[in-house]
Amino acid sequence: MKTQDEILNFIRKQVPRAHFEELQIVIPTAFEKAHRASNELVHIPKSRKRAQDRYSFLQDGLAGLSKTWSSTVTPTEPSGEFYTLMMAGNIKITAAVKPWRKKIRPAKYRISNSRLNKFLTSPQMDLLGRNDNSLAIDDTLNAVIIPFAPSPYMSQAAPLDILIAVPYFNSSDNYHVWCSLNDFLKGYEDESVEEFKDIVWPTLRQRMRNDEGSMAESSE
Repeated sequence: MKTQDEILNFIRKQVPRAHFEELQIVIPTAFEKAHRASNELVHIPKSRKRAQDRYSFLQDGLAGLSKTWSSTVTPTEPSGEFYTLMMAGNIKITAAVKPWRKKIRPAKYRISNSRLNKFLTSPQMDLLGRNDNSLAIDDTLNAVIIPFAPSPYMSQAAPLDILIAVPYFNSSDNYHVWCSLNDFLKGYEDESVEEFKDIVWPTLRQRMRNDEGSMAESSE
């Protein structure tokens, strides 16, 4: 079984399917709200406001899922921006809109959140520049939900797709997981998932370490 499949099965064991189905409602709603708001502009370009509103409505919508996810609006460091950090089981999730044909911007908070996967290279955790001893490093996996923004020539009212990703610790360009949310949800129905009993986290963690080590060696 590939590392991606093992990680996705691990997430499925930690987080109920209904939690992710809520994201399929919140994210398109955020895009629709941003689309309507941008259409209020008459004389200046709509794209910048639309992008800003997508981010704000997305984070706000995710923060409203506190009854299922343990979601908190978290300020960035340095201050001036914010994002929503969601938790369920031993999984932590943030969200980032990916512009059409562009990489995810290496925002400081997003890079910092990838340090939730710091167990891949270090026995210590550094979350947003702080040591957080309340989080067990071996029991926390960081993932990112990525809605794709449409091309400028397409309808702007909904995302093209929504992905779930698990970033490498040592690279902002590589991912252990890069999977459509729809395909991820179908995995809950796969009988093999039920047969895939308790995933041995230390073994999975070591496999992720090995993958990152191989990537580092190939880039030298």
